[in-house]
Amino acid sequence: MTTVVAVDGSALGNPGPAGWAWYVDENCWAAGGWPSSSNNRGELTALLELLKATASTNEELHVLADSQYVINSVTKWMSGWKANGWRKADKKPVVNVDLMQAIDKAITGRKVSFEWVRGHSGHPLNEAADDKARAAATAYQRQSSVDSGPGWTRGEIKGTTTTAPSSAQGSKSASKAASQPNKKEHAKTSASASGEVKTMSSQQKIANAQQSIAALQQQIAQTQREIASEQQKIVAAHQSIAAIQQNLAAAQQGIVTIHKKATAAQQSIAAIQQKIAAAQQKIAKIQQKIASAQQTIASTQQEILSTNRHSGHGKSADPSPDTLF
Repeated sequence: MTTVVAVDGSALGNPGPAGWAWYVDENCWAAGGWPSSSNNRGELTALLELLKATASTNEELHVLADSQYVINSVTKWMSGWKANGWRKADKKPVVNVDLMQAIDKAITGRKVSFEWVRGHSGHPLNEAADDKARAAATAYQRQSSVDSGPGWTRGEIKGTTTTAPSSAQGSKSASKAASQPNKKEHAKTSASASGEVKTMSSQQKIANAQQSIAALQQQIAQTQREIASEQQKIVAAHQSIAAIQQNLAAAQQGIVTIHKKATAAQQSIAAIQQKIAAAQQKIAKIQQKIASAQQTIASTQQEILSTNRHSGHGKSADPSPDTLF
C-alpha cells in the first residue's frame, strides 16, 4: 500500500526561527523545528523525519513537496555528489551535506516516489504540512512549546520516532489539547484526547542539539561565503568607480579644451563682425558720395538745359523776302 505524504519547511527570516512537518492526515503527522535555521533545512528535515518515522514499516511512500531543491537533490544530484565525495560539479562542498547523507542512508532500500506540487496553491496536504511547519517556527519565535503531532499512526511500527527536535534551550513538548488553538482537530487524535505530554530522552535532546549546531555551522559557512562574494563585488565596484573618475577627468579636460576653442571662435567672430561694421560704414560713405555726384550731375544737366533755352530766344528773325531784292 502506498501512502501519500506531504513534507514542508518554514523559516521566519531564512535564516530565522524555523520548522518542519510531514503530514498524512490529522491523525498522522509530525512537526518540529529550531530557534534558527533555513527553509531548505526545514524541507530536508521534514523528509528525513518522515523516513525515520516509517523506517520500521513496509509502507511505500509517495512524497508531495513544493521544493524542487529537495526533489532534485534526492532524485537527480545525490548519486553524483556521492561519487564525487559529496562535492558538487564545481568542487565546492554540498550544502546541507549532513542532512543529505542522512537522507541517503535512510532512503536506501525504500520504495519512495516524489511529486512536485506548487506551494500555496490550495493543495490540501501541502497546505496542512505548511501550516504545521509554520506553527512550529512560530512557536520557536515566541519561545513557546511546539506541537510535535501524533507521529506515524499507520500500520505496525517497531519503536516510535515522532517527537519534534527541540531548540538548544531544550523546549518542552506541547500538550495536544492545550497548546494549539485548533482544539477540535486535535480532539480527533488519541494522543491529544489523553492529554499526554511528550518528553524527549536525553539522547534525543543531544541529537537535536547537535543538529542545531550543525545547522548553525552550515549557516556560518554560507554567510562567510556570501560575505566573501560581497567583498569581491565591493572591490569590483571600487575599480569601476576609479575608471569612471578617470573618464570624468578626461571628459573635463576635453570640456576645458572645447571651452578654449569656443572662446577663440567667439573672439574671431567678434573681430569679423567689427570688420563687417567698418566695411558697412565705408559703403555708406561711398553711397553718400554717389548720391552727391548724382545731385551734381542733375544740377549740371538743368543748367545746360536752361542755357540752351536762353540761346534760342536771342536769335534775329529771318529776313523778309522783300528785303532781299
